[in-house]
Amino acid sequence: MRYRNLDIEAVEHRIENGCERFKVRVTSSPAGDQRPSDAEPVVLPTELRHRRARLLARRDITLAEMIALGEELATALLPASVRSLLDRSLERLGDDEGLRIRLKLDTYALADLPWEYLYVAPPNTPTGQKGIMGFLALNRQFSLVRYEVLEQSRIDVLEPIGPGPLRLVVVLARPPGYAELNLGAEEDNIQSALSKLREKGLCSLEFYRDATIVTLEEALGSSAHILHFSGHGKFESDMGVAYGSLTGAGSLILHGEIDAEYSLRGDRLANNLRKRGLRLVVLGACDSARRDQVNAWTGIAPTLTLVGIPAVVGMQYSIRDPNAIAFSRAFYRTLAEGEPIDTAVSNGRLAIMNRENQNDDERDWGVPVLYMRTEDAVLFRRAQRFQLHPGLLGPAFNLMQPGNQRCHNLACRLPIERGTLHCPNCGSELLWCGNCGSILRPPFRFCTRCGLQAEP
Repeated sequence: MRYRNLDIEAVEHRIENGCERFKVRVTSSPAGDQRPSDAEPVVLPTELRHRRARLLARRDITLAEMIALGEELATALLPASVRSLLDRSLERLGDDEGLRIRLKLDTYALADLPWEYLYVAPPNTPTGQKGIMGFLALNRQFSLVRYEVLEQSRIDVLEPIGPGPLRLVVVLARPPGYAELNLGAEEDNIQSALSKLREKGLCSLEFYRDATIVTLEEALGSSAHILHFSGHGKFESDMGVAYGSLTGAGSLILHGEIDAEYSLRGDRLANNLRKRGLRLVVLGACDSARRDQVNAWTGIAPTLTLVGIPAVVGMQYSIRDPNAIAFSRAFYRTLAEGEPIDTAVSNGRLAIMNRENQNDDERDWGVPVLYMRTEDAVLFRRAQRFQLHPGLLGPAFNLMQPGNQRCHNLACRLPIERGTLHCPNCGSELLWCGNCGSILRPPFRFCTRCGLQAEP
């Protein structure tokens, strides 16, 4: 599925007479945008933050209360003028297109709210018959994305990844004293989801179990494309200056080298991940996307966007282990099929909701949060390759005849079948001459067999 962007900006947040007030406008959409002067003032109900959101965080909420929370969020974020542009944008979508709602929240207090539970009832739904179909995050036509407003250039289109397989590093940790986690099932799911890519030499997968900070350093010793963490996280908070506000910091829990555990704060993790070539970080840990209402960089997931990581998935509340496993299984299976990360997150949410014996009061489907700083959701684009043209090769070149060519890596030299894009032994990227079918040797300037000039 291809997504088109609808950007919603929330600005000028303030507390006045005990109520939270701010302004909302659409800065870009398929149906047009709004001027700054057109921003619509809205009021956030006191009940939303001080009761319903807290019930959600404590997992003490019913479906009816979740719907009420989602409708209050939608009333605030989608006032009449914004809703009109949203409806008109939906009318302009093609059959294979979805709408990516990017939330640009310039106030930390607004970013602390659970916008992933936005609820818009389908047309003509009777008041007493509202169900899960109104949650936008459970509708595959929508993608809800947190777009951090930063004083740095945005990433329009990511450069193609280099030659060789996609490198995914999985870090697993459950120190003594923390609740049991089925990390074995998580590992099996990731391996199964990516098995076909690994067989083709397109993906390498490394697991680091019982991880310490030293283990993490070893895992990141060379550049990686995806980092996945499975384990526990925590958000330690205190009461803020303003009534009802919280201040705190998020951490991932690793095994300790000296003590039983090591708390890795979000800012330290971000510092370790800087300039590692990462395109995606998935934090399968409770509270890994949670933040306070004062400082943007107390949450782990938003902190990682600060150091240039294009996409981060984190958890804004606690999440049950079976639900986290279901999410990652569907998430990686969808990524392996070449779908955008939006679709992968959507399918992960549905996998949580679809679990056997899951009741409608389950709120974990809204716990995963997607942060993106890219205009394009294609995170792992390969460099353009020459395609084989069988009609130009003549009868002497059978595309499936092995042994005619060998891998150009002198340490490998495996016989290669015609048309293979990566060596199944060493993972080297293979480019083929479109004229005679020979493997082009680095730096791919000329074919050594027929002399055809080529570009990598």
